[in-house]
Amino acid sequence: MKKILALLCSLLLILALGACGQPEQEESAQEETVQEETVQEDTVQALAESVSQTEAPSQEDSDGSAEHATLPAETQAAEMQSAETSAAEAQPAAETRQISVQANGNTIVFELNDSQAARDLYEQLPLTIEVENYSTNEKIFYPPQELDASDAPQANAVIGTLAYYAPWGDVVMFYGDFGSASGLYELGQAVSGSEYISGMSGTIEIQPSEG
Repeated sequence: MKKILALLCSLLLILALGACGQPEQEESAQEETVQEETVQEDTVQALAESVSQTEAPSQEDSDGSAEHATLPAETQAAEMQSAETSAAEAQPAAETRQISVQANGNTIVFELNDSQAARDLYEQLPLTIEVENYSTNEKIFYPPQELDASDAPQANAVIGTLAYYAPWGDVVMFYGDFGSASGLYELGQAVSGSEYISGMSGTIEIQPSEG
C-alpha cells in the first residue's frame, strides 16, 4: 500500500513538473519569435535605406549626365552659328557693274543687275553703235551678240530702266514709264543722266564705268 502511494505521489510530481515546464517553454518560444521578427524588420529597414541611398546618387548622376549631354549640343550650335557668321562676313559683296552711254555731249550712267544678260552686255563693251527711236518713250540699239536672258528678271520699265527685248534682240533705254511686256527683261537702272535719254540720236558710245 505504501509503495502504491509512493508511486502515485511520484506520478503527480512528474505531472506537476511537466505542467510547470511547458509554459516556460512556450514563453521562451514566443520570445524567440518576437526577437526573430524584430531582427527581420531591422534587416528590411536597413536594406530599404541602403537602396534609397544607392538610388539618390544615381538620380544625381543622371541629372548631371543630362546636363553634360546638353552642353556639347549647345556649344556645337553656337560654333555653327559663329562659323556661318564668319563665312557671311568673309564673303565678298556682289560686284557692282556700271556702264556709261555718251551721246550728243551728254553722259548717262546705268548700274547693271547681276543677271547673265547684263554680264553678257558688259563683256561686249566698249561699243560704238547707232541708237534708234522707238515708240514715244524708248531709245534702242542692237548689241553685236545676243544676251542670255534665262535668269534675268521681268522688267517693269519706268524712266531710266535699261532692258533687253529678247524677241528682237535689242537693248532698250526708257525715258518714259512703260510697265512690263512678254520677253522684256531688266538689265539695270540709270543712276545719273536719265534726263538725257530722250535727246539721244545718231552714234553713241557705251563703255564700262567705274562706280
